[in-house]
Amino acid sequence: MKKYFIIQSLVLAFSIMYGSYSVNAQEETKHERLESARVAFITQRVDLKPDQAQKFWPVYNEFSDKRKEIKKALRKLRTGDIPADVSEEELKADIRKMMDYKQKELNLEKEYFDKFLTVISAKQVVQLIKAEKDFMVAIYKRLAEKDKQ
Repeated sequence: MKKYFIIQSLVLAFSIMYGSYSVNAQEETKHERLESARVAFITQRVDLKPDQAQKFWPVYNEFSDKRKEIKKALRKLRTGDIPADVSEEELKADIRKMMDYKQKELNLEKEYFDKFLTVISAKQVVQLIKAEKDFMVAIYKRLAEKDKQ
């Protein structure tokens, strides 16, 4: 019965994300497969019921898109090796920008915490936070295993 429920939840999540009930695995890109795996992982870990999933995924996708934009902007900042011709003031400005982006990310998380609570329970929000971290750890482990081979 639990398998049926998980499958039903996944189908619902896919239909919300992709607008149809059929996803051809052969046509999926690596990014789409990763995204599908993330949806399945979070749906199962957060124990989303079908009615919750229908309301949750649009809110989560909106949150995720905004967070990706902030992270993209963060990556563009000067990090790593510092060119010799960069002034102290330029570096300070970059650090301030980095802190501003991190603050924006924190503000976004606070804003969406409240939105998530209108759709799922506080316990499920905690499970979501843990599931996101666990998913990233699992991806990094898989990548490391592939590198070893």
